[in-house]
Amino acid sequence: MARRGQRENQQGTRRTRRPGPGQIGDFLKVLDSGKGANKVTASALKLMLYTDLRDGALRAAEWKEIDFDATRWTVPAQRMKRRGKEERQEHAVPLSTQTLAVLREVQDYTGHGPESFVFASTGKSGFLAENTLLRATAVIRAAGWE
Repeated sequence: MARRGQRENQQGTRRTRRPGPGQIGDFLKVLDSGKGANKVTASALKLMLYTDLRDGALRAAEWKEIDFDATRWTVPAQRMKRRGKEERQEHAVPLSTQTLAVLREVQDYTGHGPESFVFASTGKSGFLAENTLLRATAVIRAAGWE
């Protein structure tokens, strides 16, 4: 059963609920207000919207995958979802002006070298936990996004 801020897919797996097309503006306003998420978590949620990457592929991103000059993010094959029996393939994500701005902003907080995580956890070593995004979405909903 999905919790607040989550939705279930057809297989019953819980996933972070994303705002629909008519809700994105309100969601971003609440997110930019600072309610419900710190800068790193807010940046991860924005990039989920801007890039349409799954949370697992996004949360484990390392700075070495981001090419600001080529405006491209190359997600390694091992973090991409397998489609049937096909081998996983790396995925090149084109980066828009808005996406680059979010990455440059979060770089001030987590850009400690190419091997560091883009969405580094503040409470432990490693990257943001899945529950961090789920909880932030629930808090943002309570703060005014529906």
